Amino acid sequence: MSGPTIRFFRSSLHLATIEVESDETILDAARRAEITVPSNCKSGTCGTCMMRLLSGNVTGLDPIPTALDEEWIADGAILSCISQIIGSCEIDVIPPL
Repeated sequence: MSGPTIRFFRSSLHLATIEVESDETILDAARRAEITVPSNCKSGTCGTCMMRLLSGNVTGLDPIPTALDEEWIADGAILSCISQIIGSCEIDVIPPL
């Protein structure tokens, strides 16, 4: 693998590692890796696609999406429908609630 990658987990279970394509959202990468993630839109307002960022950095948190708050973001919450990775990262598909 030559580009940035996402390692997806469900709790401690490793689900997949996938190289991310340019301008691909985390939700799109998860689906390409055949990981089922609920979602209703790509506007960042509903929160059904929430995941936990375990390591790395993502875009899509500035300004804070309406479906998140600062406390959830401090616990690693991201909305996979609008977030893109900055370099390689690890993500837990279980929301940080």
